[in-house]
Amino acid sequence: MMKKRIKIIITAMLLVLIQHTIFAQSRQTYHNTNNKMKVVSFNKYQSNPSIDRGFWKANRSTHEICIDITDGENRAVAGYSIENCYLENEFEGFSGASDQFQMKRLAGTLVFKRNKAEANFGTFTFEKDAQFVQFLKVQGIPLDNDLYYFKLFLGDISKEYIVGIKALGFEPTLVALGRLAWHDASLDFVRDTSNAFPRINLEMISQFSAHGIDPAYIVAIQNLGITISNPEELKHSFMQGVTVSFIKQSIQNGHVFAQLNDYKKLKHSNKNNEKK
Repeated sequence: MMKKRIKIIITAMLLVLIQHTIFAQSRQTYHNTNNKMKVVSFNKYQSNPSIDRGFWKANRSTHEICIDITDGENRAVAGYSIENCYLENEFEGFSGASDQFQMKRLAGTLVFKRNKAEANFGTFTFEKDAQFVQFLKVQGIPLDNDLYYFKLFLGDISKEYIVGIKALGFEPTLVALGRLAWHDASLDFVRDTSNAFPRINLEMISQFSAHGIDPAYIVAIQNLGITISNPEELKHSFMQGVTVSFIKQSIQNGHVFAQLNDYKKLKHSNKNNEKK
């Protein structure tokens, strides 16, 4: 038992510099470069609201345009509300004198019509791209959720991305693809996360991306000889501050556990002691 503990401590110390480099690199490489939106908020008030038409309002800053989209004139009757920020070159005709401008992407076209009395407010219409719809059908992806198709459109998910997801052994749905787009999960992120944690599903991968849990974190814990029971346990441990540094320090202090959940309990215990 003592030899195993010493081996774990030595391994932890040797991996410090290597893992620090991996974490620094992963923050840069796992960004989905095809994703051109900066997510602000997403709220769904009905199960499957219509995306064909609705209302919008925009705020413009020096470098970007933030647009709030909803299907209702106010939140009391809305089925959803989506607010994202984009670079101005994502829109055709935003700065012109026309009463409308548009965002055209692989999955469809979003046309914004300006209110005559207020240029940064108006109505919109959205039309799916027929060729992209046919592509999804060929890929065996049911068109069963318009709102997540809309998120897929806003995230500008490419055909190559979808084919790549399937090549990794997943059978993606519109909901899964929409969430991956929303949480900025690149194909490299999906691949490396699934390699580090076999049998993980796309829903959990999108949650990992949303919380900033990259594959290097998973591998670092595994390399310390610690068992991660399931993805949910890993997510909650990360969210509660169980960092690799915390685990290494705990090991050096003599707290050597085989299960990640025990380090989560230790972190929780430390927090409670700090409050006393």
